[in-house]
Amino acid sequence: MRPGPGAPGGALVQREAELGLLDRLVRGLAEGRPAVGLVHGRPGTGRTSLLAHAEELARERGVGVVRATASPTETDLRFGVVSQLLPDAGAEVGEALRSPEVPDESAVPLLCGHFLGLGRRGPLLVVVDDAHLADRHSGLWLRALARRAHRASLMLLVSTTSTLPQSGADAPEDPWFPDASTDPGTHHVLRSAPLDEDGLARVVWRWYGGEPPAGLVPDLAAATGGNPAVLRAVLAGLDERDGVPPADLAAEARRDQVGAVLAHLSPELLSLLRAVAVAGRVLPAGVLAVLADLGRVPPSRAARLLRDNGLAHEDGDRLVADDAATQRVLADMCPEDRAELHARAAELAHRSLAADEDVAGLLLGAAPVGACWAVDALRRAAGARDRVPGDGPAARFLRRALREPVSEARRAELLVELAAVEAVDQPEAGDLRLVRVLLTDTGPGTAAVRLAAADLMLVRSAVELARQVLGVVSARPDAEPAERATMAGLYWLADDHCHGGRDVVVPAVPELPPEVRDPDLAGISAWLAAARGVDARRARRLARLGLRAGGDGDRLLVPRIVAARALMLTDDLDEALVGLDDTLDAARRRGLRSAVGAALTVRAQLHLVRGRVDEADEDLNCARVEYAPHRRHPAAVAMLAGLEVLLWLSRGLVDRAESAAATAMPPGASQSFGWTYLRFARGTLRFCAGNYEEALSDLRECGRRLLGRNWHNPVLLPWRSLAALAHTRCGRTREADRLFAEDRELAERWGTPTALGLTGLWRGCGSTGETARAALADAVRDLRASPARGWYAHALYELAAHHAAEGDGQAAAALLADCGRLTAVRTDGILRRRVQELTGRLWAARRPVVVGTWPELSETAERIVELVVRGMSTAQVADALSVSRRSVELHLTAVYRAFGVTGRAQLRAVLTDLGGVPAP
Repeated sequence: MRPGPGAPGGALVQREAELGLLDRLVRGLAEGRPAVGLVHGRPGTGRTSLLAHAEELARERGVGVVRATASPTETDLRFGVVSQLLPDAGAEVGEALRSPEVPDESAVPLLCGHFLGLGRRGPLLVVVDDAHLADRHSGLWLRALARRAHRASLMLLVSTTSTLPQSGADAPEDPWFPDASTDPGTHHVLRSAPLDEDGLARVVWRWYGGEPPAGLVPDLAAATGGNPAVLRAVLAGLDERDGVPPADLAAEARRDQVGAVLAHLSPELLSLLRAVAVAGRVLPAGVLAVLADLGRVPPSRAARLLRDNGLAHEDGDRLVADDAATQRVLADMCPEDRAELHARAAELAHRSLAADEDVAGLLLGAAPVGACWAVDALRRAAGARDRVPGDGPAARFLRRALREPVSEARRAELLVELAAVEAVDQPEAGDLRLVRVLLTDTGPGTAAVRLAAADLMLVRSAVELARQVLGVVSARPDAEPAERATMAGLYWLADDHCHGGRDVVVPAVPELPPEVRDPDLAGISAWLAAARGVDARRARRLARLGLRAGGDGDRLLVPRIVAARALMLTDDLDEALVGLDDTLDAARRRGLRSAVGAALTVRAQLHLVRGRVDEADEDLNCARVEYAPHRRHPAAVAMLAGLEVLLWLSRGLVDRAESAAATAMPPGASQSFGWTYLRFARGTLRFCAGNYEEALSDLRECGRRLLGRNWHNPVLLPWRSLAALAHTRCGRTREADRLFAEDRELAERWGTPTALGLTGLWRGCGSTGETARAALADAVRDLRASPARGWYAHALYELAAHHAAEGDGQAAAALLADCGRLTAVRTDGILRRRVQELTGRLWAARRPVVVGTWPELSETAERIVELVVRGMSTAQVADALSVSRRSVELHLTAVYRAFGVTGRAQLRAVLTDLGGVPAP
């Protein structure tokens, strides 16, 4: 076995200064000079080795040595340490040691005099190890002897774990040095600190007899903290147990170190350590003493002993147990005692007005306490925490609250709150809790809880399960009429979103009345009307009622989200955006991450309709964050994938869109509207790629599913018109004309500018000649009044392209200028590139009409001149031509100089004199 750190025959590492001081003090003692030495350091840092070294030096020089080791087992033994030093004491000294009738005031001077007498007869080294564990009487004696040591040839050397504050250069203020008149030249402190990495490397090199394995020294430094005793155990373990990580060996060594201390700990200290391990970070010292029931032991002394033994440390104004000590002391308790300690600690924390989260944390380890304050604290703590998915603190607090004896009504509230936390990462468990709430009679006055359960089930897209459960709940005769009506509305909303068929037959549910006043029912009715494309005015009125402010705490979220979707279809995008923002705020306040994700997804669709691709992309990314990546509901997975496809297409990044379209779908995705949306997005992608037959396959499936739900609104997903365009590309004009006609009829029935404009746009793109021009002109006129600015820009471009093909460059240029202004403030990359390409073709075909003298300009400068004269700003010109603003400014400066003008107004006037903007 290689010599370990501090092993006999091996020099103590990084203790050169301490060893030199001990050698000097012992030599001085041999020559008759007294001294007092205090060796201080944490357990395992080599204090005992330094004492042993001093004893060895003393014996080599013929100095007498007496030695004692203080122990917790002798804490209550009168003069226990002194008795170890004087095993053969005379009658008078023995009486002072043993008899409680001899007061300390008499015993301490007598004992000091005895040792001083021994020192006068010959140099004497008195060694006391672990003096911080000495009994009270021995402590008094040690302090007294330290003050009197200079009166004889005596050296008192003690070791302690006490922390020593500094006073002056090297004069400690400590109980061993209480008298300012004491000669500082005889009193010395030796600090036994942990090894630094250099010292640790020296030990390891010596252990291995050469260079150790690569990376071992940093690993050992991190694992052991430089504690020599732990290091010795780890190195021995590496020799004996190949493959065990140093961190694991260090943890075992630290547990053994703690175990050795605990074996000698008094019952009072053990009780306090358990209290500190459970509630040290929560309760102040005085309350911890009550929890530990210390009896007559002073709390401050008990806390100091725990610190001195390395079992606890101070963290601000709190006493915190060492990790290894916490694990060991709690593991040694039986489960019942441990739970009871947590319960008492939680009650004391509650009475001490501790934070709810601290009280709740203590209750996690306690058995049910049967008190209202416990449930209240757990609920408040769950609400205060960020709703971390799955097994986060909020979920643990609520599960613990459910173990308390509560009424059925309150249990239902807790179940809904817990299901909201689990909805993102553990949806199946959350759904089972919601079903339990919906199907259990929770007593009168709990309709709001059941409605919240139904709302939560729908907001996370569990529509088929919701349909089955709500079909039963809405038919319950014991429910209040208002509850039955709202449950029926939620049933029809769930039924409306089941796009994959209905495998389970449910009881007959009454239809919604044509006119409703309840905001929740109004939001649902608005969506049902809008999806079917019937009566836009009624849908708008109902949607506005569904988003009406007031009573936010009781309002359901799904009706508000679908009301906003209805307003998107009625061309009221600003109102829809406000409603979605309000719904997002409400969902965030309630901690409903699945509702936040659903609302963000709808808002991303709204931004996409407006042509705000960056905003849509930001909302999509935020929605992904709200939905747990690996536990998203299948409907959400499909919807997010479809939206991503359309976003990438808007940027012109077909490869990215292909990758999004190939996203693997989980089982159950095909039963949702999200799958319908994805099929439309895939059809759009394949159409843009020129794969018209494949596009038709996706679009037909999308249409079949929409028709199965009676969703006829052409603005919702314009599958007919896109399919008609695909048929046109394949030469099937009759089928294309039929689909165009159907879409136009549905658009006229719905009547919004977007519906009319879109059908005209698609018709124009699929036609030629005068039919195309008229359809595109109508589309531009209708979409000009629509908030769908992205579609309006597309219509302008298509009409400009038609005029350019017909040779009407002037009309095309005017339309492109308007389109350029729209695309300059939007991020529709593919449309912007098309505008730039068409503008370039027009300029290539133009020649200036020279009336006066026309300066020579580059092609880029000519294009900048045209766009500036048509009213575009520098930023818009730069964006339209894909150049920097600085480049535009430099070209304009050159143009001004060439024409002899100083600004845009003069440039426009000169161009008019010269024959205007270059004509085709």
